[in-house]
Amino acid sequence: MATQQYVEQPMDSSYFRVAGKLASLLGEQSVSNSKVALIELIKNSYDADATSVLIKFENIRSGSGKITITDNGSGMDHNKLTNDWMRIATTDKERNQYTPKKRRKIGEKGIGRFAIQKLSLKTEIVSRPEKNEEGYRLQFDWKKFEEGNTDIDKVPVPSYKFQKATNDHGLTITLDPLKEKWNEDTIKEVVRDISLIIPPQTNGMKFNVKVLAEEFPKYSGKIKSSFFKQADYTFSGKLEKNGKITYRLRSANGKSLKETDTLKEFTCGPIEFDIFFFYLGKTDYAPWHKQDRDYKSIKTMLEEFSGVKLYRDNFRVKPFGDPGNDWLGLNQDRVQNPTLYPSNNQIIGFVKISKERNPNLVDTTTREGMMGNAAYKDLVNFIKNSLKYFSIKRGELEGKRRGRPKGSKSKASKTAIKTAFGKKAAINDLIPASVAGMLPAELQTTIYEINGSNQHGFFNSCAVMMRKAIETATILKFKQEGKEDTIKVSGEYVGLGKRLELAKQNGWISTYNFKKISVIELFGDNAAHSYRIKIREDDIPDIAKPLRLALEDMQLDKKKKADSGK
Repeated sequence: MATQQYVEQPMDSSYFRVAGKLASLLGEQSVSNSKVALIELIKNSYDADATSVLIKFENIRSGSGKITITDNGSGMDHNKLTNDWMRIATTDKERNQYTPKKRRKIGEKGIGRFAIQKLSLKTEIVSRPEKNEEGYRLQFDWKKFEEGNTDIDKVPVPSYKFQKATNDHGLTITLDPLKEKWNEDTIKEVVRDISLIIPPQTNGMKFNVKVLAEEFPKYSGKIKSSFFKQADYTFSGKLEKNGKITYRLRSANGKSLKETDTLKEFTCGPIEFDIFFFYLGKTDYAPWHKQDRDYKSIKTMLEEFSGVKLYRDNFRVKPFGDPGNDWLGLNQDRVQNPTLYPSNNQIIGFVKISKERNPNLVDTTTREGMMGNAAYKDLVNFIKNSLKYFSIKRGELEGKRRGRPKGSKSKASKTAIKTAFGKKAAINDLIPASVAGMLPAELQTTIYEINGSNQHGFFNSCAVMMRKAIETATILKFKQEGKEDTIKVSGEYVGLGKRLELAKQNGWISTYNFKKISVIELFGDNAAHSYRIKIREDDIPDIAKPLRLALEDMQLDKKKKADSGK
């Protein structure tokens, strides 16, 4: 069949068009719920260098209520309103990442403008630009953006200008009517989230938020908290760019300590944190507790605020530390080893990072969570190991009340402190990737299983896999040297102990390391064959070190294996 030939003539180029419904899609899909949308607008006030924000709720239980957000920020002139704020996907915040007052801007994805569509059917914006004699008012009717098949740039937005005093500045957003009913529980959650939007220690930065809700007066007023003064322990830490770690721990009765060390390898960037720890009832560990201490109120507050929150450039990164979001896995770790981890419901924590100094910590596209890359794992490991260190040091400060002489350190304590300070391999990386990468493929899979078992707290499995690794390593070494027959009887390999003895006789394992390796044989065999044996986390380093030494002794790297085949 002959191919038909077409005669073409040039036409005008085609262009994409954007339907007005895009505004609704961005509002509904870019912001998960109304509370998040409101927080986005408060962040925009922060970006405008505001020092105060007033949020007024009116008639919100009716289903057609009204919310007004007023700040004293720099406002926007007509050019900024039309060319930046009303331009979708503008690069303004990427080009200008800092405000005139040197604040790091939040929300570079520019979804705050569509958060208002999530909240209300109609919106009015009144902008009073700083040092300007004119102000501007814009009115949005979001239903009009969905009528017919109108393009988004063809929907008119009524705009007005007015005269004002040059020292009058800020922005007012009126959301009226609201799309949803707001009940007392919703207001309670909003107030809670607002109270967490800025860490309690912000280096003197002024940014206050006040709520006015006549229907729910107990949630009205300036949002503040003095709760942290009741903490039994405050614990702070700092990981600097050069790897220096500084820990400070202070108890409610004034006892304190400071220690420093160095973390050699990490990809997450500098980190700071503050942890507040509370006992949930009367305890001999905290003799400074008064008899009339209000534990009920403390528990109530912890139910609202407990968990470790994450902040970037002084603003909250959701959902880290939300109710039910135990992103550090503290509750699971505490079940396995209650002496080394505090319960998630006993602490309130604030981890602080910056976008500029932590470029490898990347948000997910929904802005609620982070990509689980190596930098994120390093962040998690540092905080978890720091909390382990905190628990050990807390026990030392409490001394005799914990049943041991003051200042004594258990083996677990020493291991935990070294882990926290990074003096041994990271908790999730018993056999470093650099070592595993040098090993034959037959061993690499086993090494990855060892690291994975340790990471997830399966310590019996970890011990068994370490035994398997040393078994495989001995076989590969005898094969590499052309002596495999010496470790076989009737076609079967001799026991591991005999193989190790022969390896020592051949000079592949030193006498010192031979004795150390026997730990692997014992622990791995017990973990696999005795239901009474339970390998603890503290036992694992005693097995991991000789395994690494044995691998080094036997020189089972890829290059040696390749050379032996020549």
